[in-house]
Amino acid sequence: MTDEKEKISLTSSRKWFWMGITVAIISPIAGIILAVAFWTEPEFKKKGRIIFVFSILWGVAFLFLTNWAIKQGYLPAY
Repeated sequence: MTDEKEKISLTSSRKWFWMGITVAIISPIAGIILAVAFWTEPEFKKKGRIIFVFSILWGVAFLFLTNWAIKQGYLPAY
């Protein structure tokens, strides 16, 4: 076995960025996890920060929207 670090190259950073945003929209917690994974790669540090902030903001907005929809009667309150 060699001790060389294997360099993993992602071909399209734009594609991975938009996939990260999509994951964050579907699940903010998964978006945070993906953002932290991006943050560890030098080429994706900036994109990781953007996805991280977006995930936090979307998660907070989703909680407020859900709470508002429950109070208005659009969603059931269990």
